[in-house]
Amino acid sequence: VTIKFDNGAIATAEANFQAVYGYDVRGEVFGSEGMLTIGDLRHTNMTRYNKDGVSYNTIRYDQDLLFDAYVDELQSF
Repeated sequence: VTIKFDNGAIATAEANFQAVYGYDVRGEVFGSEGMLTIGDLRHTNMTRYNKDGVSYNTIRYDQDLLFDAYVDELQSF
C-alpha cells in the first residue's frame, strides 16, 4: 500500500504472512535522515556460532511475543 500524506511525504506499507522461523511482528521506518526498527524476533540475546552457521532462538507464538498486550486487553475487557 502506498500512502501520500498531506505534507507530501510518501509511505509504503507491506505485510507478509508466513514466517517459518518464528512469529515475526516488527516494523521498520526509513527516512532521509535515518531508520527506526520496532520489534524483535529473538527470544533471548544469545547467539550461537558454530560450523553450521549462526543461529538464535526466536519467539514462536504470538502469545509469547504479545503476552503483556493480551493480559492488558483481557483485564480491560
